[in-house]
Amino acid sequence: PKWNGSSLKGKKILIASEQGFGDNIQFVRYIPLIKSNGGNIILECKKELKKLFEDSFEINKNVDEILEKNERLRKDFDSYIHIMSLPRIFKTEIDSIPNKIPYLKADPYLIEKFKKKIEQGINKKNLNKIKTGIVWAGNPGYENDKNRSTIFEKFKILKNNPNIILFSLQKGEASKQLNDSEIIDLSNEINDFSDTAAIIQNLDLIITIDTSVSHLAGALGKPVWTLLTFIPDWRWMLDRKDSPWYPTMKLFRQKKQGDWDSLMIEVSEKLKFFQKS
Repeated sequence: PKWNGSSLKGKKILIASEQGFGDNIQFVRYIPLIKSNGGNIILECKKELKKLFEDSFEINKNVDEILEKNERLRKDFDSYIHIMSLPRIFKTEIDSIPNKIPYLKADPYLIEKFKKKIEQGINKKNLNKIKTGIVWAGNPGYENDKNRSTIFEKFKILKNNPNIILFSLQKGEASKQLNDSEIIDLSNEINDFSDTAAIIQNLDLIITIDTSVSHLAGALGKPVWTLLTFIPDWRWMLDRKDSPWYPTMKLFRQKKQGDWDSLMIEVSEKLKFFQKS
């Protein structure tokens, strides 16, 4: 049966994965609340998220099992809930969003590995610059991707700031748009979200369109600037410049549909005042 929020003491519950990577990253924050309800948790996720979640949630303490989506269950369970139904189960309002961060963690070994790679790729005189990761496009399979994604050329304006050094975290077909040797391309180093998380931990700021990297940086408690299309996804609401879901996130909104140029000018200007934490 589907879980209705009743006591889980002595019972096992399956948290079923659904929709995109960012959705699962955003709502996996409810795991501690389920655990406090007494439940033994089987967490389902896409394979690209499995190691990240294993690094973040201690087996037999936070969760009992983490399995890939469609992987055969090794244990029976008493009830299930889709991960995006958890805010309803816990009657979440804006002022009761569980937003304690970080609620995800990166593998310390991978953090050190990417720290060395990043330092090797930077001229020593640039080590103190603001290390900024960028993502300009999301999953092209998403129905509204043509509106939320842009092209690499729009991000080139960020190079005008002499105090930053840019790193591309872009994956997929859009990564082929990168044609600038001044921007360090880390895309080939990324195999799953545990790699992305470790890279983010070595950066000072993430600037990205509304995509999974935005959620990941927010869940890790890193400064992240999320660039939104004129009519944004529901979770970003309207008018706000911050997000109640992610305390370290700032939102930048298009003033009119498709106007990335004005938005990137605004971001570039704000970047002049960014201070490393």
